[in-house]
Amino acid sequence: MKIKRLIEKFSCKDKRKIGKEFRKFIESKKDEFDDFSLLEKKIASLNEFLRNVEDFIAKKRLELNSSVDIDEVVGTDHLKYIGYTYLEMLDFGLKMDINIPLFLQNPEYYYDKNRKNPAIYYACFNLPGGDKIAFVDGDGNHRTAIAKVIRAYDKSYTTIYGVVKTTYYIDYEMMNKFLYLKEETEKSGYTLQINKIEASVKEDKNGEWIEWKYKHTFELYGKGKSEEYSSLSEIDLISLMPFYKRILYKLKVIK
Repeated sequence: MKIKRLIEKFSCKDKRKIGKEFRKFIESKKDEFDDFSLLEKKIASLNEFLRNVEDFIAKKRLELNSSVDIDEVVGTDHLKYIGYTYLEMLDFGLKMDINIPLFLQNPEYYYDKNRKNPAIYYACFNLPGGDKIAFVDGDGNHRTAIAKVIRAYDKSYTTIYGVVKTTYYIDYEMMNKFLYLKEETEKSGYTLQINKIEASVKEDKNGEWIEWKYKHTFELYGKGKSEEYSSLSEIDLISLMPFYKRILYKLKVIK
């Protein structure tokens, strides 16, 4: 285990300062890391990301014993840690005085496939290009920062196992179409609203996972008009435009 060669060189006499001292030690060994830049990335906000996409969730799946690609983890729901780097977390993390000694005593914990106790929680999302991102969503911020240290030092370490993972599947095609129609209908004095409704729930008989699927309806109102649609394709954008804009639209002078 490559990481053992690194942590065997570290010592700290004052355990109250172990976070600060461990960070200084890591920085002093920067040239030995496979990719130190991973520790310099700032921690993003789960709530900020979720705010933009939550209306367009098509499916959600909770797995009680899963795994996450460490490179996919970009942020947290913890307000205190947003904006810090993973390197800074070694110093400023509230529980690093507990987690760093445990790591030094048992680095195998981060490699084994056993369920993590206490649990580590992640929220994972698909991105438009096919990539994925993940955020700590509850306990696990300090251990994630330590996992980032291992990953930065040893590029062969890629995955953390035994975690609780909630995967959100976002329908970006619907999202883009909705935002376009919302903008266009507002130009003609209307408001377009999306509603997410739970359509079905399916659960593993052994209780290891549960999956929710959602359907969406759309409400258009304004100018004394109120209509509900089950699909965005049902909305006739041209009919909502003033007469002269309809003509221009059909002539493709406007888009």
